[in-house]
Amino acid sequence: MMSDARKVNFGAIVVALGIAPSSAGAQEASAPGFIEVFDARDWRRSWYLADYDMGPKFVTGWRDEQVLDDGPGRIALALDPAPEDDTKPFAGAELRRSDGHHFGAYEAILRPGRGDGLVSAFFTYTGPPFGDPHEEIDFEFLGRETSSVWINVFTKGEKMGGRLVPLGFDAAAAPHLYRMEWRPDEIVWFAAGEEIARVDAATFPIPDVPGRLFLSIWAGTPAMAEWLAPTPGDLRSRMEVRCVSYRPAGTTGSECSDLPPGTWR
Repeated sequence: MMSDARKVNFGAIVVALGIAPSSAGAQEASAPGFIEVFDARDWRRSWYLADYDMGPKFVTGWRDEQVLDDGPGRIALALDPAPEDDTKPFAGAELRRSDGHHFGAYEAILRPGRGDGLVSAFFTYTGPPFGDPHEEIDFEFLGRETSSVWINVFTKGEKMGGRLVPLGFDAAAAPHLYRMEWRPDEIVWFAAGEEIARVDAATFPIPDVPGRLFLSIWAGTPAMAEWLAPTPGDLRSRMEVRCVSYRPAGTTGSECSDLPPGTWR
């Protein structure tokens, strides 16, 4: 059986991850920009690899061994049926930056997984485990429909209400560049260099608390079947990641979009 350290609920993640709580008002300043190309150096020093459960809301347990080195310059986040003695039916993968990031441009070169009941995600998040209200900006790829992407925003615990946005290509067929621009008065989403969605402060309040940057793959519960389609018990899939970057607003620096396409396709 898995150790009790993995049997934590959402509210206890702050203890399980060793996070020092801080109030939203005392939140640290945004971390500096970065570009991660998952090269031969020890990139894990800059990322936390999740190894915990999040209670009954999820049928996926995040396991650090599900983050795979997939060759020079890329990693894979794996979703597989879990061993019989695991605490969850599925073993998935999640990694995040340790520091909070604020307004600016977020990019990833990735190929999401395919399969009913599957979510491959690239998003910012902060919330109660970090001593903050729930704030989040999402790129969520639904494995049932990989020619579109689900976008959503949470501000002070309130959900905008996500929507499925057409991409004009099959995201699961090859890696593409995805970008979120988080500004004080709006959020803009891009795919393969084209703007695909925009939300401004007149439509929905814009998050204003620095959030951690996450990559994740997980399987949906039966209650999510209308959104994700029913999850088959033998679901296996992979999310491939070539590059992740963050450039703070008003600064210059390297981003994933600066890489020649021939180096990551």
